[in-house]
Amino acid sequence: MGKFQMTEEYAFGPWILKISEKYPIPKLFQPYFQNSPSPLIFVKIPRDIDRQQIKGVVDLYDYVIAMYQDFIHIAKREEEKEVSELKILYSDIECVENYIDLLDGRLKIYLHNSLFEIKYNAVSEDIIQEMIQLIRSKYTQSTYQLFEKSYCLNESMDNIYFTLLKQLKSDGSNEKIFAMQPVIRTKEIENSKIKKLYRTFFYKKLLSSVFLSNEQELIILSRGKTFKQFREVIYSYSFKFIPLENIINIEQEILSEYQNIVRIGVRTQNYLFHNLLDSKNTYTKNFFDIHKRPVI
Repeated sequence: MGKFQMTEEYAFGPWILKISEKYPIPKLFQPYFQNSPSPLIFVKIPRDIDRQQIKGVVDLYDYVIAMYQDFIHIAKREEEKEVSELKILYSDIECVENYIDLLDGRLKIYLHNSLFEIKYNAVSEDIIQEMIQLIRSKYTQSTYQLFEKSYCLNESMDNIYFTLLKQLKSDGSNEKIFAMQPVIRTKEIENSKIKKLYRTFFYKKLLSSVFLSNEQELIILSRGKTFKQFREVIYSYSFKFIPLENIINIEQEILSEYQNIVRIGVRTQNYLFHNLLDSKNTYTKNFFDIHKRPVI
């Protein structure tokens, strides 16, 4: 009996699919992957459209992504059956970020000359994590000696980080925590008495974050947002991965609008990644060891 091949309409949903005989490459994208070597990961990413609305829609997928040994080939559906292509060398990647807020997923790849972003349904987070894991195994080979001491999560941190750390270390890797920032209430500098009174009751909080390293990367776990407004409920979280070899400076700045917050900037060749910490956070000094890293 021959292998069963699903029609695109039957298989379509909000999920990312791995391309195979059962789930073939969409016709629109076929000419762009002819005579290509076998990818390590080969996926198609659907349009943001409900199944009930797909009748009469010819092209159901926005992207086809093939990840090879040395590069990533991305084909994107444009208007009028046009397709644009992007080829990414792993060595051109300065940072990778995965943001999740309930079913809203966003994969960001920070390149030397551009930012590539894909929005996806978070039911496919496992496939995105697999793609990120492949990128992380390819975009840096340099190893650095960093922190002799590491820390454990304490009771001041959000419970979600215990889950995120377990997820991060599921492949047996050895990331070590070198800094943490728990949730704190911000102390804003207000000259107006009315604003001061308002902030007494309707204050905002700086959200938490955890900083790790595995001697090849700086890894930032956060809630995906910087601040939480009064009574706001936060469901989001974010993973950010920066190869240590891409970090050219660590910068500290006192924020004029807050009494109790400093900004730690992680600068790569083309980006500055901001992280806010309590001005009394004793872990802040550990960031500057990243800039003094000796090669192993």
